[in-house]
Amino acid sequence: MPRFVVLRHEVGEKFSRSSPSHSRSTHFDWMFELDGHLRTFATDAMEIIDPSEELNMRAESLANHRLEYLHYEGEVSGDRGVVTRVASGDYELIEATTGRWSARLHWTHGIRRDDDYRVTSIVCFEADRDGLQFRLSATR
Repeated sequence: MPRFVVLRHEVGEKFSRSSPSHSRSTHFDWMFELDGHLRTFATDAMEIIDPSEELNMRAESLANHRLEYLHYEGEVSGDRGVVTRVASGDYELIEATTGRWSARLHWTHGIRRDDDYRVTSIVCFEADRDGLQFRLSATR
């Protein structure tokens, strides 16, 4: 099964992006292994990701990233900040069209796991008239 990772990106002085929403602030990079690269989206950073609760917020589609980011934590070259792994696991792709990208996430790092608590979530990035919307919902 393909893997995913969520990285907290504390941006550096030389970090820049055309979109103002995540151009100068700490944000989360959601990265999904797909066809030899990582399909990547950015959302606002949260204190904690609780995949058992529903989340809705704005998102931004980013350029594909290298597979190395599945395991990398540390400084980003060019003084663009520091990334830290927040969560990871594997996923099943549900839909990948021009306006919608959704997957079923199986969390293995970053949340509480025991015999009585297994979480699978649905993540969806969907285009609307204002840009891109991010939704995360649990499917216990």
